Amino acid sequence: MKKYLWLLPALLLFLFPTLLSLPPFKGIFISAVERKTKAEVEIDWIRFSWFGPQVYQNIHFKTPELEGTIQKLVSRTPIWNLSSLHSFSLENGQCQIQEPLGSIEQLQAEVRGPAIDISGQTTEQNQTGDFHIQGTLSNLSILATHMPSLLLDRLLHANGYVATALGPEFSIKGQSSLQDDKGLLELRLLSAQADMSLRASYTPFSTFSLSDLNIDSATLDLGRFPLPSSPSVGSIFSLLKTRGPGQTVSAWFTPIDFTLQKGVLRLDRFDLLLANSIHVCAWGSIDLARDRLQIQLGVPSDALTKAFGIPFPTRFALIIPIRGSLESPQFDTAPSTAKIAAILATQQIPKAGGLLGLFGAVAIDETVDIPPPKYYPFPWGR
Repeated sequence: MKKYLWLLPALLLFLFPTLLSLPPFKGIFISAVERKTKAEVEIDWIRFSWFGPQVYQNIHFKTPELEGTIQKLVSRTPIWNLSSLHSFSLENGQCQIQEPLGSIEQLQAEVRGPAIDISGQTTEQNQTGDFHIQGTLSNLSILATHMPSLLLDRLLHANGYVATALGPEFSIKGQSSLQDDKGLLELRLLSAQADMSLRASYTPFSTFSLSDLNIDSATLDLGRFPLPSSPSVGSIFSLLKTRGPGQTVSAWFTPIDFTLQKGVLRLDRFDLLLANSIHVCAWGSIDLARDRLQIQLGVPSDALTKAFGIPFPTRFALIIPIRGSLESPQFDTAPSTAKIAAILATQQIPKAGGLLGLFGAVAIDETVDIPPPKYYPFPWGR
């Protein structure tokens, strides 16, 4: 009998993975996972083996940011390297994101060494989009279709404006490349109202900075887009002796061409019709990193002629500087108001460009160039 005692340690060694799969050893493993992931974790069934695969079924996880389930996770690693996910497959994952509120469903993933293949769906208010990421860490292709715009709106805390600007859904196609610990993300976003080419540089596992994002060219076609009323918007109506708006102002936009470089958004001239009656235009820049506005709002000659019954020169525009921040823009209408009062008093119209030196610090130089319209004829005049 004693000569067979050596078989007991051998048997225990052989059965060690099986024993580790059973309570209370399973609880010890789960506690280690919770410490590493800083999440609450439950796993209904585990099957360990010496050389793999390691199989986990019916996983539930929860953090302050998200909560989800995974039906099955198979890790193709030996038992002495349990923490490695160098090669694994994931089936039927679901995740509820708390902030912004949204969900990822039917998540499938296959990772074999450097090769990655991930697909799934995202849902926002009963609207579902599909995404597929495929390739390697050094070269990934990205495709997303029918993505809910509300999800992006919540992510950016945009209070509905991004969803309204893009329309109900958008698509993304692009790629991510990584070389020498420097990443480059190139995407094209398309929706019914937008066409944007985005390029962003990044460092893996580091905090993303807005200055890393570059948009080489983009066009946003808002069409008819309601604007919230505000004292600043109301000042334009007051300047033109027009009855003020209600809680919202109807606006009809021409397409907006813009770029983003090192956190500075540069807007080409775009025109819009406010309340179906007032034609204005705008151009300039927004420093998103510092939240500073450098926008020129122009009231073209046709709007001035309509408001005051005086024939202004065709190329003339009254310039109103917009400064301050995105949350609190400041419209400097005082110089324009004074000049309009003087013109009405004398009924004399100066030469085009002659007034510009009186309209704020940005327009001191009388040679200030007023960009011509990029999209003419205007949509409301067709």
